[in-house]
Amino acid sequence: MAPAASNAAQALNTSSEVISALRKLFPDPAQMPTELRTAVEKTEAQTSRQVTRNLHTATSQLGRAKKSLAEAKEARGQHRKAWFAYLVECANTWKEQQKVYSDHEQLLKAQEEKARLEIVHITGQIQQLTHKNVAESGMEVTTTSVLPMIPPETAETVEEDLEACSCK
Repeated sequence: MAPAASNAAQALNTSSEVISALRKLFPDPAQMPTELRTAVEKTEAQTSRQVTRNLHTATSQLGRAKKSLAEAKEARGQHRKAWFAYLVECANTWKEQQKVYSDHEQLLKAQEEKARLEIVHITGQIQQLTHKNVAESGMEVTTTSVLPMIPPETAETVEEDLEACSCK
């Protein structure tokens, strides 16, 4: 309750106590002196109007508080709904990016495999040509003389591939 309403309630309470005491003192209003009876009736009317005003003020405050609560609940619901929509969008974006990554990874693996096979094929051709020329000229050449031109990490794989296809 607001401070002004609190002060009014205290004044009403005090007035009610005085009127109650006068009613006990004079149970029959006809026995009450005229001036006192007029003051009591006037005070009762004022008290009744003030109680009505206080109830109206409290009811208005209650209505505003309920409206504020409803607005806060609605805003909270909208905020929650927006957050979940954001999370769903993030998850979908992540899935799409993961698919793009996976597709690109597959493309790179295919390119690696193609390059590896080309290396094996070309190395085999070089070795065949080298053996053919050596055989014709009578010189002796080792098969590993071509491999130093290949990067070390690929050379091991090429050696394995060469052994597998018996091009060595």
